[in-house]
Amino acid sequence: MSERARPAAMQSVGVAGLLRLHQPPDPALLQQRQEQAVADAFAQGYHAGEAAAACAADARQQSQMAQQAGALAAAAATREAMLLAMAESLVELGLAIARAAIAAEPLARPETLRSLVAEALAAAPAEAIGTVAIASAALPAEAVPAGWVLVVDPTLPVGTVRATVGAASFTASFDRRLSQLSALLHEVD
Repeated sequence: MSERARPAAMQSVGVAGLLRLHQPPDPALLQQRQEQAVADAFAQGYHAGEAAAACAADARQQSQMAQQAGALAAAAATREAMLLAMAESLVELGLAIARAAIAAEPLARPETLRSLVAEALAAAPAEAIGTVAIASAALPAEAVPAGWVLVVDPTLPVGTVRATVGAASFTASFDRRLSQLSALLHEVD
């Protein structure tokens, strides 16, 4: 087989050719490649470190936000409880003031006494007849339905009406209304 018939890979290369094929690379080129590899590795490490730091910062921020949300929710619950307690105290104070004002009043207003009479009579049996007692003579006898007798009972507290049918009595009063209001307000809690 001649030199020309051999494939290129098998052609004989002289010693000079071999020396050219296996010449050592240029040291400057090697230095440049090594520096580039170090720079690339540094850049990759730097970017990976930045990404890890950003991820850790996000995790810390999420944790802090969750803690702050929990603290805010606890503060809001405490605030609501304090507002409710304060509202209850104010209601009780208002009711106590109303009771004291009613007790200090020598007479109840006639329209208020009429509503109390109606309330007491509504509790009595429908066809019953008896007496209606009030603390003072603030109402005319016509303020009670026909058949009922209006009497003054100075032992009754101001703002109290008592309807009596036989042995049964039915009472309506400011104090009872305030107590019902207080119970109703406590049910709302």
